[in-house]
Amino acid sequence: MSNSVKETFGVHSSRPELACPSSSVLQQLEDREWKVSLKKNLEIASRVVYLEGKCSESLASADYTSPETPFLFQLEKTMLDLSSPSLTDGEFYCSFFKLDDVYYCRFFESGVLQGYFLSEGMSQLKNYFEEHHLDITRLVWLQVSTQDDIKQYHRRYTLKLERKGVIIH
Repeated sequence: MSNSVKETFGVHSSRPELACPSSSVLQQLEDREWKVSLKKNLEIASRVVYLEGKCSESLASADYTSPETPFLFQLEKTMLDLSSPSLTDGEFYCSFFKLDDVYYCRFFESGVLQGYFLSEGMSQLKNYFEEHHLDITRLVWLQVSTQDDIKQYHRRYTLKLERKGVIIH
């Protein structure tokens, strides 16, 4: 057997995960303590997805849309376009609004301003909620693009330009 071939669950393969019996995989999953945490996280995520959908619907019904894309999402896409290290050292953008008794905070941060929302912005939001006697459990916050999203976006953008023959420095 070569170095790239390994034995897993009694199967010899360079990709043993594809050849092992499903019962072995299921047993491994059933023995994990994290399944309770995973289920809880999925329940939270499903609530967030639902609220994001409601947010999009509410923005559309409030006529914040264009024929192609809701205005807010166009703005966030523009922030992503401008987040290239060759264009700026960093960006921070935050939108805060209330729709149907839910408060939404969508933010974008890049470069030297990465981490600003959690280090500064969240405490300002908490103060706002306290000062106005609002229920902070009604707050849904979302970082619209992570640092990995930004890097992947600009990598794909650079590759497209290189394919077109545009020189990138």
